[in-house]
Amino acid sequence: MSDIVDLPVEEVENKDDNKGRTLIDLSSAKDSDLMGRDEVNKNNAELLAQSEADKQQALDTLFADIFQPPQMNMHVIASMVTQLNPVEDIANTFGVNRDELIKFVEDSTNMEFTSFISRFQSKPKAQLRSYLMESAENLNPQTLIWLSKQLLGYKEHPEEKKDGVVFVTTPDLGELPE
Repeated sequence: MSDIVDLPVEEVENKDDNKGRTLIDLSSAKDSDLMGRDEVNKNNAELLAQSEADKQQALDTLFADIFQPPQMNMHVIASMVTQLNPVEDIANTFGVNRDELIKFVEDSTNMEFTSFISRFQSKPKAQLRSYLMESAENLNPQTLIWLSKQLLGYKEHPEEKKDGVVFVTTPDLGELPE
């Protein structure tokens, strides 16, 4: 890098490119204050180009790590099934389609894929049901509403259509006390 002679500090801003190299901003300095300006500009351009190449290489490495699917292994597959992940998501994790995942699991475990799924999902589903019922027993209103809709067929807005006319039905409350 060229030497800069007799420049007031406030006129030249140094910028670190995060690699220990210093880029010098010459835009605020006067031509008469600079010695070897063309050489400094060339050096700055080379450093910036090198920095851009380094950034691109780092991004390429990062994306290769992210988008390179891991090798299929039964431990990870079983863990994902236990977490109730959909089969398509598990297959996508390994960069394969659903059929390839099913074949791999069946070949690795010597059991039908549906049996494998049932075996590894039964415990978390039972636990989830237990939590849901515990929440209902504690009279959590959101849980009670959701369970009423799911198990008892209740609807948010019950309506009946006849000949294109919508009739909103309300439950018969009987006579209200005065």
